[in-house]
Amino acid sequence: MQRLLRKYGTKTGRYLAAGICLIVVCITGLSAQNTDLQLPLYTLTPAENPDDNRFNAFIFQDSKKLTWIGSMSGVYRYDGLKMKLYKTDGKTTDDNVQSDFFEDNATNIWFSVYQGIVCYDRRRDSLFTYKVYDETGAPLEINYRIIHLEAATGTMYLRAGTFLCSFNIHDKKSRILTATASQQYGVRTDTAGKVTEILTLPTREAVDMELHKITSAETPPQSSFFPVSADVGDAFPGEGREWILRDRQQILSFDPSREIKQKVLFSKPGYEFIDADVPSAGVLPVTVKDRGLLLLDLKNKQPDGGLSSNEFPTTYKEYLHLTGDSMVWLSEPNQGLQYGRLRPRMFHRMFSEVLNGDFSVQSLAVNKDYAVAAIEKNLLLLKDKATGENLRLSTEGVVHQVKIYRGKIFVITTEGVLLFDEKKKALTAVANRTAGNAFYGLIPLKNGRILLSSYSGMSEIFRADNGKYYIDACPEFSDISNFVFNFGIETTDRKLYLPHESTDLWIYDTDKNLRDKKILKTGRTLFSLTESEQEKGVLLAGTDKGVLKIIGDSLLLPVTDVENRLSGKAVYGIAEDAAGTLWPGTDKGLFEYNPQTGLARQYEEIDGLCDNKFALYESCAKDENGSIYMGTNGGALHFRPAEVRPYSVPPGIFVSSLLLNDAEQVVNAAGLAELTLDYAQNTLLFDIRAVGYYKPERTKITYRLIGYEETPVTIDNGQQIRYAKLPPGRYTLTAQATDDNGKRSPEYRLDLSITPPYYLTWWFFLLALAFVALLFYGFYLNRVAKIKKEEERKSAMAELKFQASDNEMKALRAQMNPHFLFNSMNSIRALILEEDNLNASEYLSKFSTLLRSILKNSELNLVLLSEETKTLELYLELESLRFADDFKFRIDIDPSIDTDFVRIPPLIMQPFVENAVWHGLLPKKNADKLLHISIVRREDFLICEIEDNGVGRDYKFADKQTTTEHTSMGIDITRKRLESLYPENRMEIIDLRDDRGRALGTKVLLTLFAPE
Repeated sequence: MQRLLRKYGTKTGRYLAAGICLIVVCITGLSAQNTDLQLPLYTLTPAENPDDNRFNAFIFQDSKKLTWIGSMSGVYRYDGLKMKLYKTDGKTTDDNVQSDFFEDNATNIWFSVYQGIVCYDRRRDSLFTYKVYDETGAPLEINYRIIHLEAATGTMYLRAGTFLCSFNIHDKKSRILTATASQQYGVRTDTAGKVTEILTLPTREAVDMELHKITSAETPPQSSFFPVSADVGDAFPGEGREWILRDRQQILSFDPSREIKQKVLFSKPGYEFIDADVPSAGVLPVTVKDRGLLLLDLKNKQPDGGLSSNEFPTTYKEYLHLTGDSMVWLSEPNQGLQYGRLRPRMFHRMFSEVLNGDFSVQSLAVNKDYAVAAIEKNLLLLKDKATGENLRLSTEGVVHQVKIYRGKIFVITTEGVLLFDEKKKALTAVANRTAGNAFYGLIPLKNGRILLSSYSGMSEIFRADNGKYYIDACPEFSDISNFVFNFGIETTDRKLYLPHESTDLWIYDTDKNLRDKKILKTGRTLFSLTESEQEKGVLLAGTDKGVLKIIGDSLLLPVTDVENRLSGKAVYGIAEDAAGTLWPGTDKGLFEYNPQTGLARQYEEIDGLCDNKFALYESCAKDENGSIYMGTNGGALHFRPAEVRPYSVPPGIFVSSLLLNDAEQVVNAAGLAELTLDYAQNTLLFDIRAVGYYKPERTKITYRLIGYEETPVTIDNGQQIRYAKLPPGRYTLTAQATDDNGKRSPEYRLDLSITPPYYLTWWFFLLALAFVALLFYGFYLNRVAKIKKEEERKSAMAELKFQASDNEMKALRAQMNPHFLFNSMNSIRALILEEDNLNASEYLSKFSTLLRSILKNSELNLVLLSEETKTLELYLELESLRFADDFKFRIDIDPSIDTDFVRIPPLIMQPFVENAVWHGLLPKKNADKLLHISIVRREDFLICEIEDNGVGRDYKFADKQTTTEHTSMGIDITRKRLESLYPENRMEIIDLRDDRGRALGTKVLLTLFAPE
């Protein structure tokens, strides 16, 4: 079984080139043994089954950045946050992964188990098993191991049973190429990715190494045999025809074209090489038993003929894997996995040469010569910055604090105050504790005084004339017996700040012998004080609730970042670099706070820190070069702020699953670019994952359903997105992942369409509209028919009325008042008898013209105004002749009226003119008789005014009844004619009177509609 756990054949190299190139770039000058690199690692166990850590030697990262991990119980898919276990489809009894993983052009994943070939179908999110068949058509049942997959052609090379075979992933046809007993292989491909050589490594059954030249997937290979070490476990193609081999004791070069085919590239006493992975850019990664990762430079040979190397100690030292994005994976049988990225070291651990393992720093100080750390277990560690020499000194008591003042290193312990003697490289006592007393903190002042805190009050360290130090009481604090402080600071403006009762600051003026005191209550527990070099008069305080700015000894201003990362963190020490950036050490790691942008970035153990919890009180310092030194619960570190750069690869993003109505699983949710759903499938549950391996729990996902949401929404990685009862329509779901350092994934987009029910579709609306339109049209036709019929009825009635009226008028016109005709004829006869032939002839001529005009116009509804006025003139002239010029008349027409264009009803004014002559003018006794007819235009109307100065309508005729009836009938007929022609026509009769009410005549106004 241990043999099966080994990794066989070549590692899949689709994404390795970029990763290894990054490693090579990081390793600047391997020949110089550069160790300024680090490999911080995560430890991983399956989330769904934490008891099964039996990972084997096969790990692969696909094009979606998902990692596939082989195990004894199946294959795991890992996205940086969660693991999902897949098992085969039941056609095999063994789920133990037996080969590397390969991705085809459809992004499906291929691997093998002992009893067959397995394909992860991404569209269906399931595993499917296939077999290879021999010449008889019988399936080969066991010993499957995929060697290589040509993604472009779909040709797979594998071992099945005791044969080297080819298998086409498209048509599932297989072919046996040659017999083989080996279980370990190396593969060489050409620039197009086609296999050219397969190297089979020796086993217990086959002691020789076989080199198979491949010409096609259908023809048997050309094979050659070479003796080689039986311990060879890995083979990788090198330059030309060279192969790089790894066995337990050495790294070999094998070239079948050379006379001496094998030579040793690297070996070292006590080194046992466990595993190796594909070399790239001339670097071969190897794991060494009990040591960890080893990088060998295959190009830069050392003078002794060996290879340059770099070692990185790790906890897991068995199997090695390199995947995309330069990920390094290490595994141990039954232990799980560790993974991380090889990167430049930003944070340097101090004193690891003299003190193995983790250690808690109590206090830390630094100057141009020394970096000093006080360790709680009675230890003092010093580093000579010039020589790099490390010293380890023991103390009698537990070290509370270490201070450097004017080049002297003071150490305060529970047993007394010590001074470091540079010449003797030893500690000498300045003062020992007395009964009931213990020293706690030391603060040197710029005026040369050195204050010392103790349980019995404040003391002071003095220096005697002989150069020795002694301790005496501090006079300014003689009345304070319980003032014990761990830290304090004197600023450049000669002010001393001492914490009291954890939350208060006592402020003294050191130029005035500490006599005057000011108390500032902060309301927070104080852990450290740092004077800002960028903001004058500002003190930076580390508190239990973040960083607090103290301005002018009175204003308290909390430092907040835009994402509130620092809020609530216990800040134990603060350093400020030359650019004004703050570096608070907290109980949750180290933060980098930029005051200009308000952004705070967090660094933890995975970034190279000794520990995520920093040490309390005096454990933060900065030297003259700007390097920062800090103590943690896991050791001391230093770093140069300019060299600290967050390192991460942009995360990926994919849809792990999509449920409809919380029940129906959508197939191939991860590969969908567009999706059309029925209106009843309108509750969607998306499981969108950010795929990343750097602090994945802090990666955020920002999404928006365009067409439904106005603004994007941000959630934590692993949260699901649910939309309930989406209305029909077209939407676009966009999502993007952002990791802890602000690196963003490519944008995910899914075009989503929810079809409406038939009664909300456009065609249904169109049909309904057409139906409604048809109904309205039918109603319209029916209504039009009814209106038309009603109008026809009304028109017929109006026509009958008009005809009746017209007939009446014709009859009226025909009779023209019989006595007028009779009298006119008598007048003509009288003129003839009197032999007044000239007047008789004129009278007869006018009378005949009048009759012709009346007869001509009797059949017309409208006549020209010019003709109508001529008819009126003839009539009036005849009446005037008949009555011997007993009255006068005048007709006035507005010049703006075109009488040859405007038409009016024929004889419409004649009845009123006749009434004016007969009933108005003729009964009048005096000779001043006048009839005035005027016609003017007002917009679309003609105003016809007939005015006489006769006796009026009140005059009593002898033949009253006949006259009244004749007048009323004429007026009524005229009114009906007017209304039947145009409803707008109007008739008005006005009685004219003087101031005393006496009749002055009659005026008739006819308003006729006659638009131009």
